[in-house]
Amino acid sequence: MLGWFFDFLLLVSATVWLLRLALNGYLTVEQILVIMSDMIEETDRLNLLKTPPDNKKTEMFISRQRAENRLPDLSGVTVYVVGVTAKNQELYYKIQSFWMKYFKACVANLKEYGRTLLNFEE
Repeated sequence: MLGWFFDFLLLVSATVWLLRLALNGYLTVEQILVIMSDMIEETDRLNLLKTPPDNKKTEMFISRQRAENRLPDLSGVTVYVVGVTAKNQELYYKIQSFWMKYFKACVANLKEYGRTLLNFEE
């Protein structure tokens, strides 16, 4: 039995869609997205354990997502990520680098990314 799998990329896209729908296209309120996850995506589209990201793979993935119009617009959204983990420090930093570049490509304001939430200003 495979158990439950979590598609983080789909979650981000759905969240953006719901935010835009709820606000009817008018972004006049502060939008904060708090993600509690290990940030280790393991789906058919992206498997960060099977193929750990490096700069080239990250840029290729983001370019492909952009070309397929699958890169969500997070402009105006402040993102906090907590609960991040990995089996070793090298993998932790590779995955962190991937998500930092991904959120930058989504035009998000990534305020915090780590194992614990050290600073929550909102």
